[in-house]
Amino acid sequence: MKTETAIKLAGSREKLAVILGCHMLSTYRWKPDLPQHREDRLRIMRPRWFNQARIDAIEKMADEA
Repeated sequence: MKTETAIKLAGSREKLAVILGCHMLSTYRWKPDLPQHREDRLRIMRPRWFNQARIDAIEKMADEA
């Protein structure tokens, strides 16, 4: 999953860090994709985020911005 997609789904970089139990500053090093262990954790904690249609729509919005 793209880092920017995860941030948009969480609502902010800070909220994503809280969900994953890490420091917000760590999220700045995750470009362009989430580290695999973070993505695996999100798949368990937020399985709805991995609906492909939802991801495609969010990434399209990010590309247009």
